[in-house]
Amino acid sequence: MFGRKTRVQQRQEVLDLATRSWGQQVQVARLREPEVVFRVRGRSLSGDGVEDVANKPKRNTLLTVLRTLFILVFGIFLITIAVIVAILLDGADGCAPDGCLDLPDAPKRHRITVYGEDEHCEAVPFGHRMRSLTPNTLWLVWSDSRVGIALAEKEGYAHFRWTSTNVLHPQLTKRRPRLTWSWPDGSSARVRFTRAERRRARKQAR
Repeated sequence: MFGRKTRVQQRQEVLDLATRSWGQQVQVARLREPEVVFRVRGRSLSGDGVEDVANKPKRNTLLTVLRTLFILVFGIFLITIAVIVAILLDGADGCAPDGCLDLPDAPKRHRITVYGEDEHCEAVPFGHRMRSLTPNTLWLVWSDSRVGIALAEKEGYAHFRWTSTNVLHPQLTKRRPRLTWSWPDGSSARVRFTRAERRRARKQAR
């Protein structure tokens, strides 16, 4: 029987697994039920199937224009309110420790976006695998030449559920930590970290 493990122990176990398996310096991020979105030509946002353009219902042009105008006016209204609130908070010294109104950079859930120009591009299997595992807490592992998805159960050993060795050098931006990596066919994937994992990513990147 295995004893129940803390998150710190799970993180270290994943680090040890990747370092031992890959023989490289690695970094890890804990992804709790990440949201996966596909921006792949020919696929829906969920990535579950190819879009059938021929069977899409035809839209009423007038309704489309009216809907677009409404969204535009409403968007301008929201932006105006947001600017006013930001000015008021700035005057009241209401900044967070790492910046004012940092919500866009710190989503409550990790968001993974898959990009590609072809419905069968190399990034699609990663997105599908990530979606299939989202009910679990996942660990994203990356090095200079590899990316992997691991599971670390509270009882049991950490193990990989997906790995890719043909990715190009992953790019981690430090100012607004997002991890982006690409495949030789030009497809790519980008991860937006939550606030907690963003801070850890900054420390690991130093």
